[in-house]
Amino acid sequence: MKEIALIIDSLDKSFSEEGIKGGGNKVSRHLVLEWAKNPEINLDVYSSKSSVNNLDGVREIINSDWHLYGEGEQFFSQLKELLNGKNYDAVIFNDIFAEEGHLILNCNSLPYRYSNCKNFLLSIILKFLKRKKIAVQKRFLQNKNRKFFAVSNIVKEDYAKNFGIPYENIFTAYPGIEMPMQDYQKKKNSVFTFGIVNSGGYNKGIYTLISSLKLLKRTKIPFKLKLIYPKYNNDSFFKFYLKLNRLEDEVEILEFQKNMTDFYNSIDCLLLPSFSEAFGLVVLEAASFSTPSIVSSTSGVSEIILDKKNGFLFSMKNNRKKNLFKKMKEVINLKKEKPDEFEKVQKNAHETAQKYSWKNFADSIANNL
Repeated sequence: MKEIALIIDSLDKSFSEEGIKGGGNKVSRHLVLEWAKNPEINLDVYSSKSSVNNLDGVREIINSDWHLYGEGEQFFSQLKELLNGKNYDAVIFNDIFAEEGHLILNCNSLPYRYSNCKNFLLSIILKFLKRKKIAVQKRFLQNKNRKFFAVSNIVKEDYAKNFGIPYENIFTAYPGIEMPMQDYQKKKNSVFTFGIVNSGGYNKGIYTLISSLKLLKRTKIPFKLKLIYPKYNNDSFFKFYLKLNRLEDEVEILEFQKNMTDFYNSIDCLLLPSFSEAFGLVVLEAASFSTPSIVSSTSGVSEIILDKKNGFLFSMKNNRKKNLFKKMKEVINLKKEKPDEFEKVQKNAHETAQKYSWKNFADSIANNL
């Protein structure tokens, strides 16, 4: 029997009505659910103050009003008191950088994100502005002789290179998804329709996408883009950029989607043009509805995508805007001229999604503790 303490940001973000807004929250949720069902694990969950006080299979939930960010002095002081006298086999942090315990790495490091923005001047400026946060991250990762769990090999390489963590101490565990419980009906679009989920931020590649769509529009090939962007009304610059490129008629803005089923079924292809993306769960989620994706080579999920087999890949090297444009044009033409081959990609995408479960993810971590 393994005694495990899982330290997460907030149970509310993973289990409340408004929760599950990011990959880290989904990882927390499913680690709790899977380990709670495992008869070989006694699980205690430590969370910042939340309204969730009990969950089936969890031995104890400890909610504390701590401050997680900044340099985290208050957080680590409180946590040390809470853990005092407990004899856990493993203390695991998810979505939190810590000085001790094992860490699940489901985000790229700050040095990686800023170096990967491809704009040298902007990279220098960002590193200077965020130097204090980078220093804190380095401090939290000074203890390299523990176990780290990366959600992709890209993340593994990132932390090994930028923080000197030994490769043998970093284990790659790909996240999973929940397959649809009910039958679904794919919408037949009269115009090829792309989809993208944008949480905001330069690293998500949304501006690269708009530039690529501008090139696509010049070819006179009809297309639509469904863009989920809850912050759209507050993003004046993006509105201006969209208008500047004359894409208002092609782009449909959607609010936050509580249920993504209709979205995935209403598009022909998902887009993930991120400069840095630790994994990219939306790609597997879309695949579970037989919707393939065009994925950047710098996204972690690209490691399980084979171009024109179970999805599509484009290179972020050299002219990324042109590369993405060419790939979008190729995919549209494939569906139009060789529909049988496009359907085969759809089928393979669905079969790929079936291979990645949250149980396998949770078991992979537990078995390597």
